[in-house]
Amino acid sequence: MSWLLLLVNVILLTAGQVTWKKAIQVQGGLTVRNLPELLMSPLFLAGGIYYAAAALTCLYVLSHLPL
Repeated sequence: MSWLLLLVNVILLTAGQVTWKKAIQVQGGLTVRNLPELLMSPLFLAGGIYYAAAALTCLYVLSHLPL
């Protein structure tokens, strides 16, 4: 089960990175002028949720798999 969650963690991290990249592309790049709008965009927030889920999954996996 822990090995499956490790795979889920990798998938969540990848999804977060791809979602953030798409959010930046939709906003026309990362600039100081569009930073507030970017931070509040649904894609950027979804990427943050993916990363939060990955962090929690990582903590669970670290506590259950031997190092």
